[in-house]
Amino acid sequence: MKNIKHILLHYFEWSRTVYLITIALILISAYAINYFPIASEFKPILIYCNLIVALAFHFITRFQPVQGQAPNGFSLKFFQGIPLKKDEIILSVVACSLLSTIPIILCTLLFSEYVNRTFHLNLNALKISINASFILLLLSMVTTKSIIEFPRKEDERKNPFRPFIKILRQSSVSMFAILISLLLFLIVDDYFHWNLAKELLSFLESLPKYLTSWWSTLFFVLFFLYHFFEVHRLWTNEILTYKKQYWNAKKEYALLAISGLGTLFFFMLIDLSTPEIYIGTVQKAVYESKYDLLKNISPEKINTTNYYGVTPMMVAVGHGDLKMIQYLESKGANYEGKIVNEQKLNGMDNIMLAIRRRDLSVLKYISTKTNNLTRLNQELGFYPIHYATGTCQSDVVDYLVEQNVDVNVLNKDGETPLMVSARANCWSVAVVLKEAGAKFDAKDMLGKTALEKIKNPKSKKELVYFFQKNSRVPASK
Repeated sequence: MKNIKHILLHYFEWSRTVYLITIALILISAYAINYFPIASEFKPILIYCNLIVALAFHFITRFQPVQGQAPNGFSLKFFQGIPLKKDEIILSVVACSLLSTIPIILCTLLFSEYVNRTFHLNLNALKISINASFILLLLSMVTTKSIIEFPRKEDERKNPFRPFIKILRQSSVSMFAILISLLLFLIVDDYFHWNLAKELLSFLESLPKYLTSWWSTLFFVLFFLYHFFEVHRLWTNEILTYKKQYWNAKKEYALLAISGLGTLFFFMLIDLSTPEIYIGTVQKAVYESKYDLLKNISPEKINTTNYYGVTPMMVAVGHGDLKMIQYLESKGANYEGKIVNEQKLNGMDNIMLAIRRRDLSVLKYISTKTNNLTRLNQELGFYPIHYATGTCQSDVVDYLVEQNVDVNVLNKDGETPLMVSARANCWSVAVVLKEAGAKFDAKDMLGKTALEKIKNPKSKKELVYFFQKNSRVPASK
């Protein structure tokens, strides 16, 4: 322990003053935010500045070359010159990383209450700080492991082109892996009829909750311990440390060639310029805004449909091109038709496509040409107001209310637009519907009210309160 204390003092010798000043600034800022009349708009700026300083100190401390150390704060030559046991060396790296995370932990503990109150969150500061410290310790072990695995840089200096090949290979393999993953994602989603995109968004929305759970803490601890003992294994095994092959030409060039050709083949195989649903000469010309190809088009072809039932007008509406919509209209195009043979968009008409595009100007224009605003979409089983509500478009819902759309109309599941807004956790739409006379006590086919449809009610306390307040029966006078 005495030797570890010695190396810690040596390690922080150059940054001791900066370290103490950083901690002092964080403490002073926290005190000022809580006890001094600081303007509300300056408080988040002050918090962000403190967090940036804390992060900068950590990464500069871990990656700044110090007295011959490598750019990641660890060098075999540096530590071999100090009379330390190998176990003590690894522990000193952990201790240095842990000490440099203290400013970040302080920021998390001191400012979390203000952040939770401002953004209506319910995050546990202790869990966040513990998880953050283990994540940073994990990064420290990973970088240390990479230096131990490849301690000799003579080969790199003799062959400066090799690092470039390695970076090129890593980038190419990463790109190829992303494309393959995307392709598999789309295939699985289409084949099993899973709404993976929606599930992914739901997972990302709940990610802060997962990252601050004790299960994630256990995961980070176990992952850190794995890397810690892996570093120990490599460090104490001379054969693994010094005889590990640094450059494998066959591996590097083979992976580069396979991933490069695979990526090229992927882009040649798939036409990413025009969505498949817009197949057809006229549809493609509309999507690409090629007016010269549409100049002499006949009235019969202007309303032609492709395999998906998509007309040229539906392409223009789905693309949000108001100029093209007006041009096609002048050529005799109508607003009839619905999408078929396409799982995600099946049953969509022009009104639904305009709402999906989130373009109110297009919706306003085409709604004067068709009466579909108040018509039930039989294929989808709901009205346009349900779709706008479910996608949390308060401006569109406001416009539909202005057009005298029934705000208590039912979809195929007996849900009102207000129930859909609760299910989508959309407060702004719920306010619009309330002002338009939406019924908070209505029940769907399963007997559930809008209040009972709110997802994650524990983290949506203000939204729950809004529905509870408006669901109360007024006291009799």
